[in-house]
Amino acid sequence: MPVGERDVFVERTVTLDTPLALTSGTGYVLNVRCPGGSCDLRGSSDVNAYPDGSLGRKVTGGVAADDTVKDAYFVIGGEDEIEITFPQDSSEPNTNFSNWEVNYELLTQGSGKVRVGYGTDLNALSLSDEVDVANNVFSTAVPRENILTPGTWFAQAELLDDNENILETSPVISFTAIEPPDTSGMQVVAIQPSQDSGSAATHQYWDQSLGNNLSGVVDGITFNTKFNNWVSNSSLSVQICERYDGQSVFHCAAEKTLASKVIYSSTNQMPLSEQGVFVERTVVFDNPVTLNDGVEYLFVIRCNGNASNCSIKGSSDADSYGDGSLAMGVNGNFVGDSVVKDAFFILGSESDLTPVIIVPGIMGSRLNRVSDGEEVWPDAQTMFDSESDEHLDELALNISGKERAGKEMDPESIIDSEEIVIAGPISVERIAYGNLINNFIDQGYEEDVNLFLAPYDWRLDIHDEINRFGGNVSEAVASSPTGKINIVAHSMGGLLVREYLSNFSDTSFVDKLIIAGVPQLGAPKAFKAIMYGDNMGFVFPGRDILNPERIQTISQDMPGVYELLPSRRYVQVNGGYVHDFRSGGSDILDYDETEQLLEDNAKNSTILGIADGFHSPLDGKSFNAQNVYNIIGCERGETFGAFRIYDDKVEITPVDGDGTVPLTSAINLSSEYTNYFIPGSKHMGIIRDEEPLELINNILGGNPDIVPDGVETTNQECFNPEDQSRVVETLQVSTHSPVELHVYDMAGNHLGPNVDGDIDLQIPGGDYETIGHNNFAILPNGNYEIVVDATGAGEFDLEIETYADLVPESKVTYIDVPVESDASVATLDFSGATGDLTLNLDSDGDENTDEQIQPNAVLDSETAGDIIPPEIVFDMPSEVIVNSQVVIDFAVTDDLSGIEVVEADFDGTPVDTGDVVQISSIGDHILTVRAVDSAGNPRTEEFVFHAIYNFGGFMSPLIQDGSGIYKLGSTIPIKFQLVDANGGHISTASALLTMKKISSGIVGDEEVPLSTSAADTGNIFRYDYVANQYIYNLSTKTMSIGTWQLKIALGDTTSYEVEISLKK
Repeated sequence: MPVGERDVFVERTVTLDTPLALTSGTGYVLNVRCPGGSCDLRGSSDVNAYPDGSLGRKVTGGVAADDTVKDAYFVIGGEDEIEITFPQDSSEPNTNFSNWEVNYELLTQGSGKVRVGYGTDLNALSLSDEVDVANNVFSTAVPRENILTPGTWFAQAELLDDNENILETSPVISFTAIEPPDTSGMQVVAIQPSQDSGSAATHQYWDQSLGNNLSGVVDGITFNTKFNNWVSNSSLSVQICERYDGQSVFHCAAEKTLASKVIYSSTNQMPLSEQGVFVERTVVFDNPVTLNDGVEYLFVIRCNGNASNCSIKGSSDADSYGDGSLAMGVNGNFVGDSVVKDAFFILGSESDLTPVIIVPGIMGSRLNRVSDGEEVWPDAQTMFDSESDEHLDELALNISGKERAGKEMDPESIIDSEEIVIAGPISVERIAYGNLINNFIDQGYEEDVNLFLAPYDWRLDIHDEINRFGGNVSEAVASSPTGKINIVAHSMGGLLVREYLSNFSDTSFVDKLIIAGVPQLGAPKAFKAIMYGDNMGFVFPGRDILNPERIQTISQDMPGVYELLPSRRYVQVNGGYVHDFRSGGSDILDYDETEQLLEDNAKNSTILGIADGFHSPLDGKSFNAQNVYNIIGCERGETFGAFRIYDDKVEITPVDGDGTVPLTSAINLSSEYTNYFIPGSKHMGIIRDEEPLELINNILGGNPDIVPDGVETTNQECFNPEDQSRVVETLQVSTHSPVELHVYDMAGNHLGPNVDGDIDLQIPGGDYETIGHNNFAILPNGNYEIVVDATGAGEFDLEIETYADLVPESKVTYIDVPVESDASVATLDFSGATGDLTLNLDSDGDENTDEQIQPNAVLDSETAGDIIPPEIVFDMPSEVIVNSQVVIDFAVTDDLSGIEVVEADFDGTPVDTGDVVQISSIGDHILTVRAVDSAGNPRTEEFVFHAIYNFGGFMSPLIQDGSGIYKLGSTIPIKFQLVDANGGHISTASALLTMKKISSGIVGDEEVPLSTSAADTGNIFRYDYVANQYIYNLSTKTMSIGTWQLKIALGDTTSYEVEISLKK
């Protein structure tokens, strides 16, 4: 530093020239240190001008300034951040707001303050007092009685420093308060506490659920109550207590206590004749009561006066309490004594809830063995403990698609959740339909009262299960106060409902039908299950435990799985989903060709016909219901759209969908329905996640136009997002050959096979698929470590494709990477197609890189979508004379990405075009040409040379044109010569003679001739080395007059014929 600038704080640029690897989303603090006492450091502005090296901020591992070391601190990687979150349902009035959270990160200060504002006017929010904070999450409570005005409310948080300067302001969140619904028709029912021994009944916690919609003004509440020993100096009063959501006890505030007018009889006095007998009377509480939504109410009827004069019981023996004491865990803890006797009642709603039927998707119903009631599907713990899942073989059907004798299954229930024990206390839970079921229970629905679960045997023909479902419908309709029901059907369950409703001319009994993720036209994922095996979406968080090969085995005769195959209408609307590039083909198969492909691979042709018959009558018709609401997931890059079958590999093409059902199948006839689209939602998520559950509640609550955040009402966000920041970038990594593919993210999460034989799915948003020896990892675009673990010696291909909204952006290919043994490992740190793409190959497994391999090609958006393999054209004769020399002549072309690999062999010996080969033996000789383009698309073609003898023709006395006439009973010598391409005589050929009689132009059956020469054996020609010819002396004694056809069959598979005529 120039001497003249001493003792003055001068800003200089300090450059740290050591590269740093920084992780996205992480803030970094740089401690700049000045050793020695002669140097002070400050920040680059007055705000950051710190005193003698000290910043006063909490930095983990920070070094305090002292006499020898002075520090300055700088932050990179972000700014002060603050946001306000409101995880609770915000669409109902008077909601308890106590679980608002303000999340913040102080990047320039060690401490600060937070304040929250809320109100209906965004420009005039009512700010709370500042609250000192010292950690990164601040929970705030807003009095719920302050949120009373219907309409849109806003909330915002501010982050302040110690001097109350605003550092950062959170984004605004909004919520809607609505008018309380009319809940006339509520009734009061007596509770039933647990009974202790003795005369007292106790109830430590009040756990009876009341559900929703307990709001509005209720008048004329009645209690059916039993009294004893009523006299005039006793009186009744009613106290009202309330409990908010999430609280375990009721609160009986003083202002809620009412000295009520109670009408217990027409004269307000119990007849004296009824003394000493418990008599039931109706007590009317005639004070109107305003009830708030989401709050449970406890009514305590109190009998004031002498204990010998008044006792109160419930309206039935079950509700008959002891001497007034309930020992309730409520404020005030009403306890009967000599002066006060209590009875307790709880307010519930009338059975005015329209019954709901939940219909699950495939594999969503438990299947129990009929013979002993034991669970066979899913039996998740057995599935986890077994690598092969052989216990599922019991689910296999016979070739007619029916249950096998002794293997009958009972669809006992819907799968709400499954839990498996990984090791010791460690367990993993898979939520299936539990959230959906609990969503209704939380609203006051009761199972088998107004909530009906409709399990079915998903293995069988869907048509055969409609009677079972019809029983659920009949039960629900019978319990409905209006005769109407609502149905929520997921996935395959929607196909069952469609089939059932198609049998009715009048479906007015269905009020609302919600279908979610229904493969109306089928889904290609079912093709994978039947052809190659699949987990069918039955995965646990972070782990896939279902053996896909077992599913392939047991699904071969399951009509339910076949009925999920893409239908004829799917192929008509969407195009074929199978590309067959094998053996020189380039066809997109139509429906019948795809069905033939399945039959050629030993799939059940009878059940394929059943599936076609199931879809064809219904696919062109909408659901037979008045109000149909269709919930659709999209923007999941792991949705199968097409399978590309090459000669030595299989590739997959993604399409828009929910990871299972393509968008084009889910939106079939969408103009007939009210549609909702949830970008990013997975197939199970659309009946499990918060947003769709809120949407379902809104629809059934009569508010289908109230759409939660994250839900769209048009398909614009799925097909062509206007907001380009929402473009979904997907990475597809694949290997082809017997190797294991592993992917790790920067946090060490693993995607790929584990030592237990299962698949780890630890990377958020990641999916893993296997088709034979082809492995696919589908992930959000990002930085990953890719590991290819060899399972034996050979070669493998590695491909990395990047998609933007499912449109190919780039593709990196490594073709024919050699591996020496199962110890070989290849690794790649992938950070994008423009980053370092060096593949490090450890050939011998010693953890040292033996070879660094660069990609064969890095394709851009114009060529990354190349799926057509190269074309191979041969220009050679297919039939040649033995000992010929042939010039190998073939050409390979590719119209898009270009040729990367060309290799050829003739009978196993490597050759190239232009080489000359000698064909030294008769029979087939094969030229095999394999070509791979830069996109990794392979083509293998064979050209067959058929080498034959040069047949010199029939020799005298036979006449080649068939005009020869011979005397019956004579001997006719049959002679011919064979030579090779060089004219050399061939004496070792096999030659046989047969004959057929021709009568009236009709050729008869083949006969074996006889020879007049002892030198001949059977019908075999012998070789005459003197004349260099083959000869057979044909005896005509056993033949008849007329025309005969003589045939010579040679060992090179050729044959030659001539006709002769016999006369007397």
